[in-house]
Amino acid sequence: MLDIVGFILIYSGWWLPTSIAAVLALIGVLFIIASFVIGFALSIGAGYKLWADILLRSRRKEEVLVPLETTKDTSEWADDDYKKTT
Repeated sequence: MLDIVGFILIYSGWWLPTSIAAVLALIGVLFIIASFVIGFALSIGAGYKLWADILLRSRRKEEVLVPLETTKDTSEWADDDYKKTT
C-alpha cells in the first residue's frame, strides 16, 4: 500500500506547479523508502523465526520408549524401581 501511495504521489503532481510537484515527489519517495524498510525488517524477522524454529527442532530430545526386557541394564535405576521389577 505504501508503494502504491508513493507512486501515486510521485506521478500525480505533473499538472501542478513545480514546487508543489517537488514536495509531492519527495513525500512519494519517502513512502517508497518506508515501504522498503518495513518489508526488509519483516523479511529479517520471518527469516530469523524460521531459522530459530529449525534449530529448536534439531536440538529437541525425543524420549524413545524401550521395553525393559530388551535393555536388561539396571545400573541407572533407583533401588525402589529395581525392586518393583523383580
